[in-house]
Amino acid sequence: MESNFLPTHSSSLLCPNLRCLQINLHHSKLASANLSQLVLDLSIDIVLIQEPYAISGPSPTLANVPPGYAAFHALSSDHAYGAAILLRQSIADSGRVKLMHKANHSACIEVSSRFGTYRFISLYLRPSLVNFSDS
Repeated sequence: MESNFLPTHSSSLLCPNLRCLQINLHHSKLASANLSQLVLDLSIDIVLIQEPYAISGPSPTLANVPPGYAAFHALSSDHAYGAAILLRQSIADSGRVKLMHKANHSACIEVSSRFGTYRFISLYLRPSLVNFSDS
């Protein structure tokens, strides 16, 4: 997917490609920390995460968000079975990001540009679900 509106570095005016990654972290603290470094090393723009590692609390917080990235999610106390999206901060700051989350197990954002609108959905469907189409 091409994207000429997403700067990857301050010295770069245009980004020739949108770099995406999808991963299931199995609620692992170590995998989360490794992902944070990998995202920076590979200059990933968007990461779709299932079963993220999060810090528990009244409003769970996604752990190990790399500097320069924003986290989008609707995590609840059931966050071990949730979904999240990491997005390069420069894209998030563009003002053209719309949140479309519905529940703990899904994270969805819509990113608009002069080239079109893109929807990114991170969805975790438990293997125990009888009817996953309801999700």
